[in-house]
Amino acid sequence: MNNLRRPLVYLGVTCTAGILATGCGATNSTPSTITRSAAHKSDQSATGAASQTPITIAFWYGVSNNLSNDIQQMVAEFNRTHPNIRVVATYEGSYSGGGEEQQKLLAAIKAGDPPAIAQIEVHAMPLFAASGQLLDLTSRLQTSPIDKPSNFLDGILVSTQYQGRYFGVPFNRSVPVLYYNETLFRQAGIAHPPTNWSQLISDAKALTKGTGNHKIYGFSPLVDWWSWEYAVGSSGGSVLSTNLTKATFAKPNALTILNAQAQLVKDGDAKVETAQIHGIS
Repeated sequence: MNNLRRPLVYLGVTCTAGILATGCGATNSTPSTITRSAAHKSDQSATGAASQTPITIAFWYGVSNNLSNDIQQMVAEFNRTHPNIRVVATYEGSYSGGGEEQQKLLAAIKAGDPPAIAQIEVHAMPLFAASGQLLDLTSRLQTSPIDKPSNFLDGILVSTQYQGRYFGVPFNRSVPVLYYNETLFRQAGIAHPPTNWSQLISDAKALTKGTGNHKIYGFSPLVDWWSWEYAVGSSGGSVLSTNLTKATFAKPNALTILNAQAQLVKDGDAKVETAQIHGIS
């Protein structure tokens, strides 16, 4: 059985995701780039496999439970409809925040034996791409009838890019959702959910009532690195300068929303929760 192991493809996740391919033999990174020799060998193997036994492709992913079941079903369907290719998908631990899967991936790259495809959280993609571990997929995507860039939303596609080149294919994306209680809104005289941050801050103050164990907080902000990132962007700031040489997230215009949320907490109009579901009470 042929075994495609050399390239590593990155499935970008963002908290979340995409697909990238990496070359073997490098020391520290992951998203999608195959060394030229590895890519050439892969293409030769794929061509010769048409009349031989199936090519085996290792795919590492980092989502569990129902999402894992969905991936296994998709892989099974792919294998059924592509008899010359056999994808072996394995859950290797969480991809999030440099979790187990990413650590195993780094070790596999250092050992020169990474999987063909891997899912990585998007914040790590530039690091892997810059180190030369990932396959540059730009020309392949531009000529693909299925995965061409125009088939994806810009907000998802951007997470697979590094210095204007594509090193992955979008795979999954976490999206923050604001939940609100219609009854409490009505009781507070609020006609509709907020459509901007100023309205949210005002509504949170109006919704807060009670004391002690019976207190209702008007807002429960999500506290995580990626929610911090979108708060910076939504304020009109940026995490890095345009030339990527300086951190700019502490500039006054980048802190507007974060400072407003912090003030709500200090004033007792918001309560920070650690769970992954947050929103207006």
